Amino acid sequence: IGGNAVRTWGADDLERTYVGPDGVRRNLLDHAHALGLAVAVGFWMEHPRKGFDYNDPVQVAAQLDRLAAFVKRYKDHPAV
Repeated sequence: IGGNAVRTWGADDLERTYVGPDGVRRNLLDHAHALGLAVAVGFWMEHPRKGFDYNDPVQVAAQLDRLAAFVKRYKDHPAV
């Protein structure tokens, strides 16, 4: 249809595998890269209505640690 990028809403699906037109099974980023697509990868931030307390430094630090690990893991992928 002419699109060249996709967006994710969280990291959960990045390791899910897909079978491409060439019959090869790849994770989402590798699959997108093989198709010449870019991926805008989202990271799900917790919500206070679901019990997250942004005034709790332990919860905030843990979320920032998860975000930093996520960025380090995927930042150099050619599809990102």
